[in-house]
Amino acid sequence: MTTIEIVKKEIVDLHDFFAEWFNGTVERDVLVPNFLSRMDDNIIFIPPDGTILAGDVLKGGFYRGYGSNKDFRIQIRDVTIH
Repeated sequence: MTTIEIVKKEIVDLHDFFAEWFNGTVERDVLVPNFLSRMDDNIIFIPPDGTILAGDVLKGGFYRGYGSNKDFRIQIRDVTIH
């Protein structure tokens, strides 16, 4: 697998996890291994509403968001690496 293919897979896998988390189709105990452990401690997440989430606020938001939107979907397409 090339570096570009690995990066694209990582992007798709991460967004697939977001969809599974927010629609509640994965176990709650996978948040740390499937997401939080893979992110830098200084990560900043900016959702569509423009709120800046970081640290414990980010973690708490994800924990509270579990299963909060059964119809949540994300589509990733046309990934390019520059």
